[in-house]
Amino acid sequence: MATKSKKLISKLDTLYKGENILDTYKETLFGGDSRAGYNYFNNNSTGQCVRCHSVKGQGGTVRPSLTNIPNDLSREELLQALVEPSARLSPGFGTVLLTLSDVHVIADVLMEEHKDELIVKTSQAEPMGIHVSRITKRENMPSSMPPMGAIMSKREIRDMIAFLSILKGSN
Repeated sequence: MATKSKKLISKLDTLYKGENILDTYKETLFGGDSRAGYNYFNNNSTGQCVRCHSVKGQGGTVRPSLTNIPNDLSREELLQALVEPSARLSPGFGTVLLTLSDVHVIADVLMEEHKDELIVKTSQAEPMGIHVSRITKRENMPSSMPPMGAIMSKREIRDMIAFLSILKGSN
């Protein structure tokens, strides 16, 4: 840790449980500079967010638009999307590998996810609905987005969460 404050270190130590990668990033959920996050998103050559993602029609179209992301994800889920991008699939952009109870294996793009059913895009004309009771094993294929914890500092992650959080309600 960069700080030398014993009081701050003791408070931060209570956040670190070591059980989950997200535990080591809990301090990024509070505060942050949304303008710095905006600048990182649009201008950082290491993160290159804008090459794949868009906000309000500006940016790449390879990955989902982030314009309304806080309408769907909490700050904790935004953090997870940054540091564990393969943990959750964005509908229409991630591939899921499903082993069904009848031993069939399906590897297709996840279009929708509901409590009782997954909708996948297949080579057929129509998407296919698969009831979760038929699924014996599910694997999310790795996201093409790298885990940003290896690229961004915790301050940058905090600023990015602050930026993405203010998009709530935007069109």
